Amino acid sequence: YMRYVSMAQQLPEEQTVEDFTLQYYINLIPRDAEKAAKGLSEFKHPLAKVFLAYMYLNGDVSIDNKSTEINALMYKASQQLFKKYRGKTRYDFSMKYAYEDIDQLLLHLKAMYEVVKDRPDVPCWLFERHARATAKAFAPYWNNNRDTYTISTDCGSFLGSDAMKILLTISKEFASDERPVKNVGSTNQLYIAPQPLSYQEMEQLEKWNGKLWKNLKTWSEGSPLQSNMYNLLRFSYYDVLQQMEQRFIKKGLPGIEARSLSLKILKVTVGCNLDEYCGKE
Repeated sequence: YMRYVSMAQQLPEEQTVEDFTLQYYINLIPRDAEKAAKGLSEFKHPLAKVFLAYMYLNGDVSIDNKSTEINALMYKASQQLFKKYRGKTRYDFSMKYAYEDIDQLLLHLKAMYEVVKDRPDVPCWLFERHARATAKAFAPYWNNNRDTYTISTDCGSFLGSDAMKILLTISKEFASDERPVKNVGSTNQLYIAPQPLSYQEMEQLEKWNGKLWKNLKTWSEGSPLQSNMYNLLRFSYYDVLQQMEQRFIKKGLPGIEARSLSLKILKVTVGCNLDEYCGKE
C-alpha cells in the first residue's frame, strides 16, 4: 500500500486553466475581482458581460451608476444570444429587466448557458458563495441535454483527494491498457453540486457494485498475489467511498443517496479500469 501511496504522490497535477482566457478571469473573481473585471471587459463573449454584471451587483467591484450599468450589461448579453434565437426559452429576453438580486441574475445566467456556444465551465465558487440560489438556478428544467453543464475544478475536484489518487493508481494495475478518466467536468458537477438520482439508477449502481466485487473475489482466488491485490483494491475503494459519502451527507443528502452518488463517481473514475471484471455472470 505504501508503494502505491508513493506512486500516487508522483502523479502530475491536474491541468490548470490557461492564463488570460475567459475561464481564467471567471475563476479569478473571488480572488482578485479588480483584475477579473478588467480582463472580462476585454471580451465580447456574452457571458463575460453577465459575470461583470454579477460582480457589480454582488459588490465585488464598486462603480458609479451601478443599477444602470448592470441592467445594460445583462440586456446586451441577452440580445447577443436571443435576438435571432428561434428556440424555446424560459424567459422573454426581448424585455428589459431590472436586476435587483443575485437569484434573478443567476436564473438568467443559466438560461444563457443553455444556448451559448463555446461556453465556459460554471465556476464552482458560485456554488460556495450562493449555494441555495445556484442550486435552484441550475436544477434540471428541460429534462434533456440543455440541462447539462460542467463545473470548473478550481475550488475542488473529485480527483483531488489523496485517497482518490491512490485508488486510481491501484486500479490501473487491473486494466489491460491506458484508460484516462473521461468527462471530468460533468462528473465534477456531481461532486460540487450533487443532485438526487432516480431510484432506478440507484438500483443499477448497487447491482454494478455487487457484480464487480463478486467477480473480483472470484479472480482473487487464483493466486496469493491476486489475493493481495484484491485486498489492496478493496481497502482503497471503500476508503474513497466512505469519504465521499461523508462529504455528501454533510451537504444534507440522506445516506442512501450519498452512497449512490459516490458509487456513480467511482464507476466513472475507476470503473473503466475495472470493467473487465464487470461482465455478465
